[in-house]
Amino acid sequence: MKNYVYKFWAVACALVLGGWSIANATPVDTLVVSDGTDSISLSVSGSPVVSGSATTSTYSTSAGSVTWQGKIGSVWNVTLSDVKETGTATGITQPQLGLTFSEISSGSGTLTISWTAVGFGPSTGAFAAGINGTLDQATSLAYSTFYSTANAVPALTALTSPLAYSSPIGFNESDSAAIGAIGSPFSLTQVITITSTGTAHDVSSGTATLTSVPDAGNTLILLGVAISALGVFAGFNRRQWNRQWSR
Repeated sequence: MKNYVYKFWAVACALVLGGWSIANATPVDTLVVSDGTDSISLSVSGSPVVSGSATTSTYSTSAGSVTWQGKIGSVWNVTLSDVKETGTATGITQPQLGLTFSEISSGSGTLTISWTAVGFGPSTGAFAAGINGTLDQATSLAYSTFYSTANAVPALTALTSPLAYSSPIGFNESDSAAIGAIGSPFSLTQVITITSTGTAHDVSSGTATLTSVPDAGNTLILLGVAISALGVFAGFNRRQWNRQWSR
């Protein structure tokens, strides 16, 4: 899996830094989806930048939010919705990132999804990450979060501990981290890596969140409740997604 991750970051950095940061002079919120060879990069201020045989079916962008549906290579059909960042108070001192994903794999391969939001801060440096969903046969998933005090896209300094799962399974878990006060601007990145070793139409879906924690105890309790509530809908979303792509 490490080789795929290294390839992904190389593609992501080339697309983001070459295609967006230079064009816009400042970093922007950006989604990158890659199988290590084929990829798309979608900024909140632009249209998809495609590499290899990736194709876009639909997409939309708005301030702090994107959605995307399409194919990555010959293996992955992907839908990404509720990909957004929000914040409260001047300077976005309490950032929240969200990413809802659904994918069908038709063979073996690794898919990496990265969502980076920029311009946060200042912050106390306490964060909580959570993920819930379902994995189909012959599939594994890892979820990691990162930050950058340089406001980089993507952020590369590890934040919360990686969360990992193997199929078939329904999952619902969270982790927290306190890194100390950080100034502004800083960026946050969510990375979901899905690996399939099957040959059938394996379906996986879920929702990942990353949020600041002003009061670690109470907020983590509320985060756990929210993740559990989201988990109730995971099975329904998975069935809807399977029917859509089976037509």
